[in-house]
Amino acid sequence: MTLKKEDIKNAGSGKHDDYVVLAHTDYLIDVAERRSRGETEVMKRRHLPTLRAGGVDLICDHVGGDTRMFSTFPLSRLAKDTDKLGTALNGVDCMLEEAKESNDNLMIVRTIDEAEQAKSTDKLGIILCLQGGGPIGQDLGLLRVFYRLGIRCIHLTANVRNQISDSCMDRDPGGLTQFGLEVVREMNRLGIVIDVAQLSPKGCHNVLEESTDPIIASNSNARSLCDHPRNLDDDVIKQIGEKGGVIGVHCLPALICEDKKVSLSNLIEHINYIVDLTGPEHVGIGPDLLENWPEERYNCVWGAGQDLGGKYITFKYPTGLESIAEIPNIPVALSENGYSDKEIAGIMGGNLMRAFKAVWNS
Repeated sequence: MTLKKEDIKNAGSGKHDDYVVLAHTDYLIDVAERRSRGETEVMKRRHLPTLRAGGVDLICDHVGGDTRMFSTFPLSRLAKDTDKLGTALNGVDCMLEEAKESNDNLMIVRTIDEAEQAKSTDKLGIILCLQGGGPIGQDLGLLRVFYRLGIRCIHLTANVRNQISDSCMDRDPGGLTQFGLEVVREMNRLGIVIDVAQLSPKGCHNVLEESTDPIIASNSNARSLCDHPRNLDDDVIKQIGEKGGVIGVHCLPALICEDKKVSLSNLIEHINYIVDLTGPEHVGIGPDLLENWPEERYNCVWGAGQDLGGKYITFKYPTGLESIAEIPNIPVALSENGYSDKEIAGIMGGNLMRAFKAVWNS
């Protein structure tokens, strides 16, 4: 559903103003590993206290995708190739079981009504997502199956080329394949949010041309401020805004600036820059904070860091935003930068809720 500009500007004055939404999290990676050892209620025991401290209402958590970090098997098998479909199905099962075990605290969210129900009953809402379309193979039927299982947002790629498109990390990347175009159309028809974070620049343009719904870039910053291939060019940022979409700013220092010391104020610079290009209605928060991982899993997946597109990344976070519990520092910083209460409410979650509603209700 294409949104008119007046609809977008007025959307921040509704009942979703007080939502805090994280557009990108990866709790499943810890949850699945611990469940493979027989643990239960992992989200409730290990992660919910921090999310509560951060005032978070809704998270977009990734249960499978294109990369090995989504293995839900014991660590001894992590380095081996795994079945992406089987891994994603296992990930869905893990989160469904978590929600069942902790149904007084957690709720899987598939609709705006369910998001509202979760908040009104003081439960953490969890949107099930895929980080990369690998699990669907070349089969739109599998896309429909994942929709029926509750998947409501999908990254088309995850830093690696797949059957849908080249990624932002590929050398001389192209755009969407013919199958990728079919995936975009079917996601529009079903009501699955398209996430272009980690997609190639040409792929982003292809999606923006083809999609009839708003799209998001769940964890991306401005490449003009930090020249990393994971960040977005100005023209893509502008077009996402023109289509009614949202860019969730990423909290990883290597995607914020190249200085050794990165603070929350540097992240606010990206928000200011994107706002100048699109308006405050098109910015959200996609922290991608990886706290409370088991140390052995963290070291096995990342080692001391990761080389993404020739840019080396270490997984440490900005001063003032080193934990989800420090999310409340963001609205304070935004207020100090002159943003109104309405604009802050949109950035913290209202803008994403608007985009989700446009896609899910279409």
